[in-house]
Amino acid sequence: MRDRVTWWALAFGLLTTSAVAFAAQQDPAPPAPRVTEQTMKDQSGKFRLRTEEYTSPPISVPVADLSIADLYEVGDGQSGAVAAATVSYRCPVNDAGQITLKFCIFSNRLSQQNPIADSLVMRAGNRVTLPAFPVITQTEKERIARYVLLEFNVPAVELPVVDLSTGPLVEHQSIPELAGPLPLRLTYPPRALRQEAEGRSVIECQIQQDLSVICRQISFEPASDAALFARESERALGPLRVSPQLSDGSDARGVRFRLSLGWRLT
Repeated sequence: MRDRVTWWALAFGLLTTSAVAFAAQQDPAPPAPRVTEQTMKDQSGKFRLRTEEYTSPPISVPVADLSIADLYEVGDGQSGAVAAATVSYRCPVNDAGQITLKFCIFSNRLSQQNPIADSLVMRAGNRVTLPAFPVITQTEKERIARYVLLEFNVPAVELPVVDLSTGPLVEHQSIPELAGPLPLRLTYPPRALRQEAEGRSVIECQIQQDLSVICRQISFEPASDAALFARESERALGPLRVSPQLSDGSDARGVRFRLSLGWRLT
């Protein structure tokens, strides 16, 4: 009998220990939201709106993962040291429980006064894990609006010095990634679309030491519409990284090449 009792006690102890260890491995429950409710009215009649405001632990921004091309665009061509900063946003959470950073707004004036830190967050946003929320279903009479306060810690970073006017000029076909169909990511500029503007731009691109690519628009026809297309022309190759060697075996770093881009309304 004593052996049975001893065995049961040991088994119970092991189960209890396992349960405690398992519980310790679980993610902590998210803090309860601050909730407000009010009665609203629209074309379909009256409904009750429940607003839930969540907070989230601070998120570190992995700026070390950004390329030279990323940092060049973040600084709009500027170079030099950027101090560490904290940027806070109030972000809507959609019904699928997801957050899209471009829909977030600054939660305080201090964050709004730091455009470079904001650009670093947006540029590195796809490299961080944002909090997820349960899926919800809206009804006509009971609606829910969810928001979360996100705080991003942006470390100090050095914006690189880039001189796009130097380096040998080569044919783009000598770059393996550009030898075939060009991997263009053309987005028609909204202002040009509204004005029904068309034309052709020439961009000159330079391969950086980390093999990322920075482009600038050097000409546009007609010249009067150059400003409408400059930004999207310079983004035409997206986050491209190329091979370290050209087709002839020479070093690709530092070389320049040119591309002609046609902008036509279809």
